[in-house]
Amino acid sequence: NQLGDYDQCVGAGGRYCLATVDLHLPLSLTSLDTQLHAHYAMTSTVQDPGHRLPKFSLVHWGVCVPAVCSPGDVQQALTHVLGLRSEVTTTVGVDPDLCHHTADPLT
Repeated sequence: NQLGDYDQCVGAGGRYCLATVDLHLPLSLTSLDTQLHAHYAMTSTVQDPGHRLPKFSLVHWGVCVPAVCSPGDVQQALTHVLGLRSEVTTTVGVDPDLCHHTADPLT
């Protein structure tokens, strides 16, 4: 997990989003995939709400973006960047509840 620096981000006027990334490794990296996911004893996906199963198999990545960016913009940008020149494919999720800017109303 790479959670970034929330205070620095919102203090500079940015929007902090905590993205969830599910890694899909090719067959050539099967042994690494098995180790990465702890032999699949506990797995989850970006679409899983996580109520019954902790998200141990996912990467959580904190990013700081301009305040005008929406969670959808962040998801699209991360999906694009993570898809460049890599054997690993990803599924990226950005929950709007996990994006914050100081001008956002508290809910």
